[in-house]
Parts: sequence; C-alpha cells; structure tokens
Amino acid sequence: MKMLIECCMNNIHNGTGEVLKAFHSLPHVEIVEYGCLTQCGICRQENFLFINGTFVAGETPDQLLEKINKMCFTLT
Repeated sequence: MKMLIECCMNNIHNGTGEVLKAFHSLPHVEIVEYGCLTQCGICRQENFLFINGTFVAGETPDQLLEKINKMCFTLT
C-alpha cells in the first residue's frame, strides 16, 4: 500500500522537515509539499503532516514520527 504524506512548507521549519527525511528514500511513500494546508493555528504550535488524508500532529518531531510509525503499523 502506497503511503501519501502531505506537508505544509510553512511547518517544515518547525522540525517537520526532519520527520520527512525519514520517508524520502522509501519507495512506497509519496510526499506532496504544499505552500499552505490552512492549519495555521496548529502550524505555529506543533509539527504536523497528513498521512493518507489523516491529520497527525506532535509537539516535537520525535513525537510526530512516533505517531506516524504507530499509525502505519495499524494501516498494514
């Protein structure tokens, strides 16, 4: 199953970019970068991505990566 990760370029600087690096080389992952995903209130406070259309956020990049990993294991 291909995983779609959608990210907000405005959130990359908060640490989300570090999380994306973990997925860039995986062949089953497609990353789509948007200028804005209209999540501005959350964007200022947390790291977030959309994984297969589901909003996932974490206070730190490590928390976000942990949530994504847990989510992916339940998707398979």
